[in-house]
Amino acid sequence: MAEDIKKQQQEKDSSAGLGTLIGFGALAALPFLRPFRNISGVKRALSTLAEKNASRTTDTQKLLPLIRKQGEGITTLPTKIKYQVQVKPQTTEMVPLVNDRKGDFMAQRLLPFAERDVPKSEFGSALYDQIKMFPKDKATADDWIKYFKAKTNTKYNDGRSASVNTEELFDSNIAALDKSGFLVGGLLKNAKDLNMVIDKNTLLKQVYKNPFFNLEYRRFTTPTGLDESAGGITSQISKVRELLNAKYTQDPTTKGTAYASLETLQNIENTYKNVFANFSSVDKQKILESLKLNRTKVKKELDSLQTLLTDPEDKRLVANVMKDINKLSEDVAIKYQAAGRTPVHATSSEYGTYRLEGEMNPGEFVWRFKDRPIAQSNLDPKSYDHIFNRQHKFGEFPVVHGMYGTRVTPKGEKVLTINEIQSDMNSRVLDEVSRGKIRLNPYGKEEFGKLAADPLNTNRARMEELLKKGIFRTEEEAYELNKIFGQMKTARNVLGQKPNYTQEALTEYVPFYNNKNYADLAIKSVIKEGGDQGAQWVGVIPVDRISRATEAVAGQQQFYGYATGKGFQKKGTAVVPEVMKKLANQYNTEAKTIQVSLSDPKKPWKLVRDRQVRRYDGTRGNPGNSVETFKTTVHKGAYNSREEALRASESIGSNVDVAYIPEGDPNLYMNVYALRISPDMINKPMKIYRNEGGLIENPFRPL
Repeated sequence: MAEDIKKQQQEKDSSAGLGTLIGFGALAALPFLRPFRNISGVKRALSTLAEKNASRTTDTQKLLPLIRKQGEGITTLPTKIKYQVQVKPQTTEMVPLVNDRKGDFMAQRLLPFAERDVPKSEFGSALYDQIKMFPKDKATADDWIKYFKAKTNTKYNDGRSASVNTEELFDSNIAALDKSGFLVGGLLKNAKDLNMVIDKNTLLKQVYKNPFFNLEYRRFTTPTGLDESAGGITSQISKVRELLNAKYTQDPTTKGTAYASLETLQNIENTYKNVFANFSSVDKQKILESLKLNRTKVKKELDSLQTLLTDPEDKRLVANVMKDINKLSEDVAIKYQAAGRTPVHATSSEYGTYRLEGEMNPGEFVWRFKDRPIAQSNLDPKSYDHIFNRQHKFGEFPVVHGMYGTRVTPKGEKVLTINEIQSDMNSRVLDEVSRGKIRLNPYGKEEFGKLAADPLNTNRARMEELLKKGIFRTEEEAYELNKIFGQMKTARNVLGQKPNYTQEALTEYVPFYNNKNYADLAIKSVIKEGGDQGAQWVGVIPVDRISRATEAVAGQQQFYGYATGKGFQKKGTAVVPEVMKKLANQYNTEAKTIQVSLSDPKKPWKLVRDRQVRRYDGTRGNPGNSVETFKTTVHKGAYNSREEALRASESIGSNVDVAYIPEGDPNLYMNVYALRISPDMINKPMKIYRNEGGLIENPFRPL
């Protein structure tokens, strides 16, 4: 009997509730639990309670058992344990988001680059992610600012990191911070003045109103494989020229006609070459019309040659040449059609200023406003016209423009080398800000008025109720009424407040105001293009290799840098190499000095020219003194044969030399600073601002 009672007591003890979050080590440490022997029973009890208690708490809470200490009189195990709900401590690491962009992003990657919705699919806002992960539904302005400042280099679950950039806060009109980090403008400043809290959805809507999402991306690319097709056409024409030279200019009866045909064929060949060399100097339709016209001329000339030729084999050769030219001309037309827009700055007259000779497949891009930018509230919209050049080659209102070309490393790796990144608007605004002018953001101001109007609407009914009570108001109600009066007065002041600056004190607003921000956007755009073309690197042409219109002035040195990555006076780090280093750290890749080809390595005959670029100690507007002259070599062209190179040199002039520089020759290469493209850069969205980036959530998904 005693044994049965003991057994029942053990079973009762083993089924007692113990709490969901106490481990077995902790159980053993509690003195009153040491008599327990039935561990399997304890496990069952813990499992049952864990399931029940999970439904009683949120993700941010946990249950703790309220157990009195032994010194407080516990002598036996209590039959029922009470619990209290406690908020879990917040971790400093970012809570990983579910990647709701993966499906849309990968679907976009399957489309040709020209057809993608680039701003939405390739880039996005890490700020949006951070707001989504804020632990509260709403908070004060100070709490939001504290949270944003704390979000530096926080990690996503896929290894990327993200930081909130103050310029993105400004462009989204969420907050403007002064140099000391104090809140001086934006939606949060209004909320602070009104002593109001701001909910997450309001800020998410503000991110969506960032002017970046009002930009469109336009790219201009060289038709792929154009050189091969163009070379094939001129090669076929050369076959007929060689035939006439070898046989028919030697025969007195055909000599005159042969020479006339040779001259005509040479003119046709030169016309073809001119079209291919300056394909971007006219629009696509004119290019296609020119190709068609040249093909008609060749056919007419070859048809007339049939009466001159006496050998049936020669007639057959000319007929085959015409077939090949027809096929190649159609191939060129198809490639032009598939290329979208051809580069704007790719004519021979612009090489040496904005581009470095010798590159293959030149390309360009521009980020521009889809519509006229929003002017400052007290500025005439026409004031934008002097800075957003309406006659710009890329259309109205470009924000940042870049140019690049293709080169090859000694190992055969493909490199997209950047020649130029420019933002005339930002440069001008930056200059005006440096002289004391004010830059305001006119985007996303709709919420400002709603915020100030809210206290007026929500407090009106309560105010009327309290006023009707008159002398019967309690002391607490009187205090409440005074508080409502204060809130409504502040709201009216905010709604009616006038700017404390004049129109003359303002400059235009443009996004990506910091040169590191627009350089970052430009580099990431070329990275995405490199992924589309199968490139392994993105590099930048060093400042001592190309004049960029102003040669190596201080600003050019500090922005593009040298092949070592150094900036002004070969010290520190230049802007573009600095952005590349940060991207390398973020994406676990490398940024360093590498060798790239001066021209196409597959074509060993080069037209070589010496170039001098002077280094100044001043700025673009005031160059100052020339302190150094860089002497470099450029390749004006690369050809398959010496004969081709000689013919090309005749049209250029006597200041070029014909040289044989085969693939692998050290003289074929130069040094540039470059970033190796990693798979994550291609397969995942990239952040639109320069701080460590990466983003998961889709800003365009409905809230």
